[in-house]
Amino acid sequence: MGINGEFYPWRRFFARTLDLSIYNALWSIFLIFVFHVNLAAISNMERIFNSFMAIFIMLLLEPLWLNLSGTTPGKAVFGIKIEKPEGEKLSYLDGFQRTWKVIGAGMGYNIPIYNLVRMWKSYKKCIQNESQPWDEGLSYTIKDTKVYRSVIFVAAHAIVFAVLATAMSAQLLPPNRGDLTVAEFVENYNYYAKYYGIDFGNKYLNKDGKWAEKNLTEQHI
Repeated sequence: MGINGEFYPWRRFFARTLDLSIYNALWSIFLIFVFHVNLAAISNMERIFNSFMAIFIMLLLEPLWLNLSGTTPGKAVFGIKIEKPEGEKLSYLDGFQRTWKVIGAGMGYNIPIYNLVRMWKSYKKCIQNESQPWDEGLSYTIKDTKVYRSVIFVAAHAIVFAVLATAMSAQLLPPNRGDLTVAEFVENYNYYAKYYGIDFGNKYLNKDGKWAEKNLTEQHI
């Protein structure tokens, strides 16, 4: 039998940070392996855009987790469970509506400054034992508040960081290894040129390993 979990602001906050770190890692890994983006060299505007994409992933995935298990990875670490008062799991639509309210009323739609205002107001409501708009009509429980959950939280964050670091390290490997043909060497060369943002102006290295002029009919390898 769990205890009422509505009024534990710091556990809820840290559960949310772990969830967001997972969503951000998923998006980052997508950028790394699909678009070969060098995350270490992106602009501040790109970082802001990526944070919004993490929120978008949250909007899609969190309702699914709530529907299937009544919790999320971050909430599971702290023994938090969200159900309907009668003990039923939320439908995907219920979870979607709840998550949208969290993003708006709780996170200020991730808009800089406004998001801090909304988080502070949500914290004040929580410590005053007032229900959050997204928790109305739901049963919000915590299994226990034992110290080992904090250890698991730190370990989980470390795992997410390690996975992302491994993905970024793998990105540094060339597409082709071993004995290379000229075409494979060119592919490696152009891969690193793109990765490090090196601009050769109107020149590029063609598949024969020779410098050529860019034109409308010849594509950059």
